[in-house]
Amino acid sequence: MAKITLYGPREVPFVLKVELALALKKLDFALEEPQGPEDFRRWSPETGLLPVIDVDGTRVHDSSAILDFLDERFPEPPLLSSDPKLASSQRTLESWAEESFRFYWMNYLR
Repeated sequence: MAKITLYGPREVPFVLKVELALALKKLDFALEEPQGPEDFRRWSPETGLLPVIDVDGTRVHDSSAILDFLDERFPEPPLLSSDPKLASSQRTLESWAEESFRFYWMNYLR
């Protein structure tokens, strides 16, 4: 059984996206929520952005990259269609939704 830790504030939609993927794959994980800015820098030294996931010592940043990593490491059930054309459309939709949401989320935070 893999040791999985997800780092990020529960109320952030990008963290929720990863939580839902972990739940779909029925993977046990621990959620570590930041207590201050030092946690952001410690858990994600390159960008300071969360979520970050640690799976048996391998850290992956960015919610979309995390989902790709989870699908590669834990293929069942898959997060994307086995049809390459449909999988490409799913990735495009995810990218559009993430970028659109990021715009509104950043405006909300201001």
